[in-house]
Amino acid sequence: MGIEKIFEKEILDEIEIWDENHLSIIIKESFFDNNKPIFEDDYAWHYRYGLLGNLKVYKQNSEVYKCIDEIEKNIDALGYNAYIDQEDFFPFRKAVDINGKLIGYIYDNFEFSKDGIDLADKRLNNLAKVKGLIRLITQMSKARGICTSSIYPLTHVFISKKYKHKVQILNIELLMLNPDHMESYVYEYVRKIVNSNDDIKVNIPAYNESQLSLDEIKNKLQNLNYCSNHNVCYDSMECPKCVELFREFNEKDIQKTAKSIVTNQSPLNEGGEAIIYPYKKKLVAKVFKQSKTDYVFKRKVIERILSKKEILKDINNQNLKYKYIFPEKILFENKHKIFYGYIMTRVEGKPLSILRDKKVVKELGFSKKDVLEILITVGEGIETLHEKANIYIGDLNGRNILFDEDKNVYFLDFDGMGVDDLKPVFYTEGYIDPISQKNKNITMKDDWYSFAIQAFYYLTFTHPFNGIYQNLNIVEKMESKISLLGKHRVKPPTIAENWNWMNKELLDVFLNTFEGDTRRSIVPELKAQYKSTYGITYVDKLSV
Repeated sequence: MGIEKIFEKEILDEIEIWDENHLSIIIKESFFDNNKPIFEDDYAWHYRYGLLGNLKVYKQNSEVYKCIDEIEKNIDALGYNAYIDQEDFFPFRKAVDINGKLIGYIYDNFEFSKDGIDLADKRLNNLAKVKGLIRLITQMSKARGICTSSIYPLTHVFISKKYKHKVQILNIELLMLNPDHMESYVYEYVRKIVNSNDDIKVNIPAYNESQLSLDEIKNKLQNLNYCSNHNVCYDSMECPKCVELFREFNEKDIQKTAKSIVTNQSPLNEGGEAIIYPYKKKLVAKVFKQSKTDYVFKRKVIERILSKKEILKDINNQNLKYKYIFPEKILFENKHKIFYGYIMTRVEGKPLSILRDKKVVKELGFSKKDVLEILITVGEGIETLHEKANIYIGDLNGRNILFDEDKNVYFLDFDGMGVDDLKPVFYTEGYIDPISQKNKNITMKDDWYSFAIQAFYYLTFTHPFNGIYQNLNIVEKMESKISLLGKHRVKPPTIAENWNWMNKELLDVFLNTFEGDTRRSIVPELKAQYKSTYGITYVDKLSV
């Protein structure tokens, strides 16, 4: 039965036919009326085609469509005779119109926004780009048995999530056997990617001016150094941006110490993005983890903190119960001028966050009076930081503040704080204002929301958005403004202590923070609570 006869029956939306070389599928015109493209390249539109995969349809005004017979031979060769290391865009069914003329092909399901990233995409890490170019050269040197095509094939080359050790070429049916064309196309693609990125610093001359082979280009790429601080690939001894950064810092703010000297010691503590090591007398070194750190942002924040060093020193010298443990000097590798951390004063203490644990508080011998004193000290430290230095914590989670046995308080992790117009980029879910979290816009006001949550937590041993309510978790209740203090009949956890001992003013400011728009210091209410409960005024200017 002929194609026309099959089509006349119109009993299926998808009609498969065998020709002498390939399994093909007839695409009806109605398909294009009812479906929108998911991707467009120079030569074709790409559609989702049900469970079969993606449908590639050539544009009728493209170079490919003008030599469609030659392209069909290439597709047949790929299917039966070729060896080529590709999967994602490999044609496994030809697509034809009702007259049996090739219009494209079906390939595997590929979500362009999720399953891979184009080597030309500016969001891609430069080291990954270079590795992708090396893989492209390697793979193309192995291609065999492809019919010749004069159309440029390398419009899009993807790093695939499914096939991580190879690149995937979108227009693989355009690859050719002709070694002269093949080499020039790959060469110029590599050169285009390199030249479009100022942070891949290697010289590749134009193909018609060069005596370099693809293997020599590959060797050049393989010998590049990489600076994770600045996402730069370079062929010199030193990262040019590190050298530039080294010159920007004031010499008095720089400590030149080999990283190995610091990291060969036993660490004192470790966090998500850094490790703390001992460093000379009364000092420690904070060394960033390369894979976890945005060095450019860190440099900006620390540089701004150092500009306020005298302000912070002056506050620390005022004999207050709170101290700021800020970066005192930047750590640089002397040899390569690489920024890798900073040094700060060494302090001993416990993280504020342990005050949420009733058992730990009991072991410390702390009463509510002690906890209130620590909270007032923390609050006043935040107030002073805001007012005197225009610095705010942002990620106020209880782990970046310490207290000692005398209830002195120490503020840490200045490298992640907000300073002037520089906003923090990290926050702890469950402590930050949900609106700020959603908008990714952490401001000074968020410190007071986070502080109020922790103050309530440490005074009652429960998060204010804890408890059982319609199977909602803490974050969902925060977003819906359903706290333990509101009239929602939330069942508190059994570990919680009652808060009926609190003054109305303190309860009101808690409620208006959790379920309203209050975003200010609650220190006045905490001090009033302290005075009414213990009959004395709390003063933080005590001997430290």
